[in-house]
Order: sequence, then C-alpha cells, then structure tokens
Amino acid sequence: MKQFILTILLIAGTIITAQYLLNSKPEPKKKERKIVLPVVEVFHPKSQQYNITIHTAGTVEAHSKTNIVSEIAGKITYISPNFEEGQYFDKNETLIKINDSKYRNAIAIAQAEIKQKQLTLQDTKNQTSLSANQWKLYNKNRQDSELAALKLKTASSSSSVHIANLRLQQAKLDLANTQITAPYAGRVLSRDVGIGQYVGPGTKLGSVYSTDYVEVRLPLTLDQYDLLELPENYRNSKKLVKRKLPEVIFYTKTNNKKKKWKGRIVRSSPIMDKRTRQISVIARINDPFKKPKGKQSIVKIGQFLQADIKTKTLRNIYIIPNRAIRQHKEVLLFDNGLVKTHAITPLYSTGENTIISANTLPSNPIIITTPMASAKTGMKVKIYKKNEVNNKQREQR
Repeated sequence: MKQFILTILLIAGTIITAQYLLNSKPEPKKKERKIVLPVVEVFHPKSQQYNITIHTAGTVEAHSKTNIVSEIAGKITYISPNFEEGQYFDKNETLIKINDSKYRNAIAIAQAEIKQKQLTLQDTKNQTSLSANQWKLYNKNRQDSELAALKLKTASSSSSVHIANLRLQQAKLDLANTQITAPYAGRVLSRDVGIGQYVGPGTKLGSVYSTDYVEVRLPLTLDQYDLLELPENYRNSKKLVKRKLPEVIFYTKTNNKKKKWKGRIVRSSPIMDKRTRQISVIARINDPFKKPKGKQSIVKIGQFLQADIKTKTLRNIYIIPNRAIRQHKEVLLFDNGLVKTHAITPLYSTGENTIISANTLPSNPIIITTPMASAKTGMKVKIYKKNEVNNKQREQR
C-alpha cells in the first residue's frame, strides 16, 4: 500500500514540476514580417536609327554555261592552249580545228556541179528559144507539144542549178564548222577530247562558261523579301519599272581572313520554294575574274558565299532586347515602383533584339528586362542595384 501511495505522489510531483517549467518559459520575441519586393533589371532605351541588313547566303553560278559540241565528223588536228581546264579565252577565239580536206573537196565538187548545171540550163534555154521561133514559121499543132516539153526541161534545169548552189552553201558551212570558236569571252570548265581523236556530229568537246559576270541565288523569307520593295513585273504592265536595286556585300571567312565582293540584286525568282516557303532573289557580281586591287582573290564557280543585303533605314526607333518582350506583343515598364504593361508592334526583329517605333512608348520609358511571365499592371517591384546586393551578401556572412 505504501508503495502505491509513493508512486502516486511521484507522478503528481512530476506533473507539477513540468507545469511549473512550462509556465516559467520566457515568451519568444515576435519578429515583424518584412515584405520582399521582386528585384528587376531595367534599361533606358534611346531613340536612334537602324539600317536593316538582311543576312543570307548562296552559291556562285555561271551566268552562261555551254557545252561545246562538234557539228561535223572528222579528226581533231588542233587544240588551243587556252582550251584547257581553268584557262581563259576571248570571244570568237579558235579553240579546236578538225581536218578540213574532206570539206574543201566537197566545195570544189559543188562548184564544178554548179558549172555543169548552168551549162545544161543554158543549152535548154537555147533550144527553147529556137523552138519558139520555129513554132511561128511551121505547123502550130506539131510544135506546140515540143515547146511545152522544152519549157518543162528548162524549169527542171533551173531547179538543178538552185540545188547545186545549196549544196555549195552547205559545203562552205561544213568547212567553217571545222574550226570551233568561242561563243563568248569565258573560261574552260572541262575538255573532253584530245589531238587525233575522231569526232562526229553531236560529240561533246568540252564545257565553258562566261566570265562577264556571275550570279548568286539568295533565298529570303517573305518578310525579308517585302523589305527590299522590289518592283513587280505584272502581265499587263507596259514597262518594267527600272530603278537601282539593293546592293549586296558578299564575303567568306577562311583562316580568320575575311574576303569581300560587291554585287547588286538584278531580279527575283518568279516561284516560291514549296519546301522552305522562301523566295529567291538573284544578285550579280560583275567582272568576278578580273584581277582586283590588293590581295583579294577571285570568285570561284560553286563557291558558297555569305551575303548582307542593305535595305531601308528605320528612324526614331527603340532597340529592345528580346528577353524584355512578352509573347511578342508587350513590354513591362517601370513607373515609380510599379509595373505597367504596354502593347507594342514590332517593326523588325533580329536574332537578339526587336525594333519598335519610339512613338509607341511614353517619353523617357524605363523598360524591365527581367523575364516576368506572371507580372501584371500595378505590381510592386524594386530596381536591381549591385551595391545593395553586395551589402546583403556581407550581412549574411
């Protein structure tokens, strides 16, 4: 019994002691909750002008490319030293000669045949004239049929002379074709024959291309194409509008060296690429193979070139970094510690920036560049200051 009473007393003492300790515990200090405002970065845009330059690229193509083909048969007797791959030649320069003895003989035979046909024609004319005189003196009925036959023979002889003249012309043309001349000033792309080789009509002798200028096809998006404002060629237009089209700067970078060439757009493609939905403009580089001043290299057919096309100049504009634009249609302005959303209409977009008219924003705007997807008008924010951040970091340490 005594043990039970002691247990009860021990439990009661423990409870009283615990209650005393809880009641005597000092109250914790209450901390005031501070409102933490979002910190944002801002920038002050300045009104300026911007030259829009379209960047694209294309491959150099020859303006005119021709396969040199033989029109006659024969053995090649001469090949010009300039008719080698990579060599230049002038217009009407003789590139290849084919053995012409066969064609010279054909001319001599045709000339002899013409003389023979002319003699036959003259003899027939004399007989016709004599028969006509006899027709007047003798029986009409008997001479009428003979005269008709002689007139028919005269017409046949005249046709024979005409055919012989055509054969002579063809023989002279064949002789002229024994010398293959250059159709224009150009450069040899390939040579496919050699000295002593027998060729026939249609045999390919080589390939050449013109050197007066080269062309580069440059693909553009529809937005880029509209920036060029090229004159359209309408079916019912009497005259195509002629004006100076945009200049193009071509360049390549090799071994950290930049090489440049100047060109100009001359026309646009009439069709759009079905796969890329782009339309091409054709730019021309004049005298691409002429030795330039300095150490500039010449353009090569098939070379891939970067291109910058100069278009219009936009004035009184703001250039805004893309990270400051939400959904391509609005920006966030900082106004006395509050956020204000403002709609914009982009004029042009680059890889990193968007260009808008300065008139679309209030004067002296402060634009928030920190991405804030859920920010709304009236939201309180604080401008990021580097010194304050450094001080907080020191306090935390």
